[in-house]
Amino acid sequence: MYDTSERIPPRLTQPKAHLSIASEIQVDLQRLALNVGVIRRLIGREVELCCVIKADAYGLGAGRIARWMDHLPIDLLAVYTLDQAEQLCKANIAKPILVLMPIHDVPRPGPVYRAVVSGRMHFVVHDLAHLNHLIALADSIGCRLPIHIEVDTGMSRGGANVADVREMLERVAGTRAVELHGFFTHFSSAESDDRATSAQLAAFNALVAELGPLIPESCRLHAASTHAMLRDPKYHLDMVRIGLGWTGFGPEVLRNEVHLAAGDALQPIVTWTSRLVHTKWIEPGTTVGYGRMWAAARRTRVGLVPVGYADGYPVALSNKAVVRVRVGTAWHEAPVIGRVSMDQLTIDLTDLAPAAGVGAVVELIGADPAAGNHLPTLAALANLQPYMLLCGLSPRISRVYRNQIMPKPQVEAPSQPAQSARPAAGA
Repeated sequence: MYDTSERIPPRLTQPKAHLSIASEIQVDLQRLALNVGVIRRLIGREVELCCVIKADAYGLGAGRIARWMDHLPIDLLAVYTLDQAEQLCKANIAKPILVLMPIHDVPRPGPVYRAVVSGRMHFVVHDLAHLNHLIALADSIGCRLPIHIEVDTGMSRGGANVADVREMLERVAGTRAVELHGFFTHFSSAESDDRATSAQLAAFNALVAELGPLIPESCRLHAASTHAMLRDPKYHLDMVRIGLGWTGFGPEVLRNEVHLAAGDALQPIVTWTSRLVHTKWIEPGTTVGYGRMWAAARRTRVGLVPVGYADGYPVALSNKAVVRVRVGTAWHEAPVIGRVSMDQLTIDLTDLAPAAGVGAVVELIGADPAAGNHLPTLAALANLQPYMLLCGLSPRISRVYRNQIMPKPQVEAPSQPAQSARPAAGA
């Protein structure tokens, strides 16, 4: 495979010495494109795809990720704040952008304002008062705003109470200031509780059936995030909102539950590497690190890796995780020993001595699902969700984008028969 790379410098100033040890996060853009293809095959051609790239695309660089996604069969990009939306606008992203946070005004002039005027900026509506603010905003700008009404069916976070939705839809029908592009809900436990997720979908479908005449046929119904999409086609509706899935993660959480087998083709796009900067031998009984949490049971060769919790490697992985060290062309696992420090961690190299010396590549997060340093495996050891581990990776680490040759798209029909997205009125 032909490989090209684009090195993006760290977003914070760093000493040159730090860069010389090549601590970097690699993002495989071709795998990202392949993942979008997998998702497309899962949902089919008729279901729209919204990719969620909030929190700087989960720490992977929203501007660069969005520019790549602009060339993929994706219908909508979602962010949380206007600042995140502005980053995409400045990157000249052509796809429409959905802002999930309750927004009451937009700065003007500026790139966000221009996107609003052009109709590319979609807003989520959370209650009737918020809807009235957006109507007033549209009137003040002199344009029609695309909106998506969020209904709370059990998340109890953002979104409108079910009892208020009819009045909101009637208000939308009575004005030309806003146009209903989406009607949606958000699942609270899609990764862990199919019964609760199914109950939320049933509540949403019942509301759609009851209020059907107030919901235009052109309005997209959507509910599924990555895990719901992987569970069953009944969750797909008119559109899915995918975050973790485009990074190549998701199926491993559902491995012991029923899910669409095609989702197993998703490929992790993230690896994180550093290098050994020091090694030493210690005698049996010698402790390593703060708190004396680990003691050598044998004569041990300790390796020092210049990565710590300030870089986003969780302290909770102390004495639990493994890294992989490259010796020649092969990778070998080495356990993390002692407490993870702010800027460094220690690993046991005894079984690799003397082959693994200063300068050897150390893989902290790998793309092999069977390896002990697979991101979901590390997240589970640290009692974190994969999102949390990704978002915690420090911006001081260089992001390097690899494999920037767009693969040929292969979109096929979904592996499961499509189901009607819209329940019949009165059902």
